Amino acid sequence: MTPAPPPLLPHLLFESPLPLVFVLAAVTLTLMVIARRRNSHRLLLLAGGVSVAALVVVLLARYVTTQREVINQLTARLVAATAPLDEAKLNAMLHPDAQLLGPDGQLWLRGRQISERLTALAWVYPIQSQRVRSVATEMRNDTQAITALDLRTTLAHQVESTEPTTWLLTWEKQADGNWRVTSVQWVTWRGQSPVAGLLP
Repeated sequence: MTPAPPPLLPHLLFESPLPLVFVLAAVTLTLMVIARRRNSHRLLLLAGGVSVAALVVVLLARYVTTQREVINQLTARLVAATAPLDEAKLNAMLHPDAQLLGPDGQLWLRGRQISERLTALAWVYPIQSQRVRSVATEMRNDTQAITALDLRTTLAHQVESTEPTTWLLTWEKQADGNWRVTSVQWVTWRGQSPVAGLLP
């Protein structure tokens, strides 16, 4: 279960406008060059219209935040709450009945057990830093999203190397309007399937 690519048009308009802006800028420049060579007022007006369209795209991306972007921002905050571990912030983003699943979907931990186990792990394997290598979110509907997360974790006693892991997060919008994680699936560790025994 991996997130599907985002819808192309909303992605270009609101989330990643640079490719579209570059194309519109190139079209504007081309039209202006041709208009001057032909002394065409009509082409100059068309070039002006295309440049306005490029500006509109920039403004849309600046002022419109998609739900995918909201989830990606929340995912970054969730990761930040683990290094150093901030149990209060973490619990605020986890549903009270959130589940920690293994790579095959088997239930490992539930609810408060997750943050309690993370607290115990922080003593055994203190985290120096977390780096998000990639994040991809798919909106399943208006109230549910899944996020694929590729992490690089540096442990305090192992600062010269990183631990690569991948995860799948399920986010659900609650009655209060806030998004919370309802399940965390640990997919890979060092490119292999992790086992429950990795959690002391």
